[in-house]
Amino acid sequence: MAWNCPECKKPNESSSKRCSCGYAYYEVLGLKEDAPAQSVEQTYKYLSKVWGTPAETHAAGARGKLDKRVKKINDAYDVFRQISRGADNGTKNPHIIRIAVGGGAALLVLLAIIFLFSSNRKAGQPTVAPVSSPDQMAVPEKTAPAPPMQSASSQPSTQQPSPDRRIDTPDMSADKTPDWAIESVKKSHALDRFTTVDALVNKWTKENTDKLKPIGWIARKVDEQVYLVTFTATDGVTPTGFYFDISSETGEIRNIANHPDLQKKYGIKGN
Repeated sequence: MAWNCPECKKPNESSSKRCSCGYAYYEVLGLKEDAPAQSVEQTYKYLSKVWGTPAETHAAGARGKLDKRVKKINDAYDVFRQISRGADNGTKNPHIIRIAVGGGAALLVLLAIIFLFSSNRKAGQPTVAPVSSPDQMAVPEKTAPAPPMQSASSQPSTQQPSPDRRIDTPDMSADKTPDWAIESVKKSHALDRFTTVDALVNKWTKENTDKLKPIGWIARKVDEQVYLVTFTATDGVTPTGFYFDISSETGEIRNIANHPDLQKKYGIKGN
């Protein structure tokens, strides 16, 4: 069964996963060409949850970009289904694998974070990468755990361990936006009392540059007074990274790796 390219509208044979114009559904989803159907299903479900946040949580400009990204994700998944139907000899109702979004879910956060955050971040700040960009993600369901978190032993080595609460208080007079949450965590000492989180994460990323591809920073509001802030990278299949939460009322920042109760609360799976 042929599939139509969303970019150039040209029909392609189901045996070909890339259009002559260069479009490939798996690249839009942030996956490898040989990614199994299960990974595609997981990624699509995860991205739909990430990008399907209510319109009122985004600024007007960011909302337009988010809608375009959602359309690209849906178009890529539609192409995958067309190709899958062709591979199954024309089966009209292919089986949709139902799974919880877990440790194997989604590199697409990579495309999302780069796309949206790049437009909202302050000039001069480094742009990293689950996915991908901007504002905040949907609150995770308890039955859908997030990608695995870096264990204490695999986090970058430092001079001396430190308490969870940052030494310097965040700017509590600023608007409590997702960008505020990310910048507060990056400038904090939630991982080490002598070195900022941003410096340690950059060091860890460089040390693993041959094994992992950075997805980047993202913040999502989990309740009225708390943001969950994450930095993730992926080996092409499974994301892993650093997780923190920050109170918009007190400015307290906690390293989730040190709190099993918070891991359970946020649905984060430790290594």
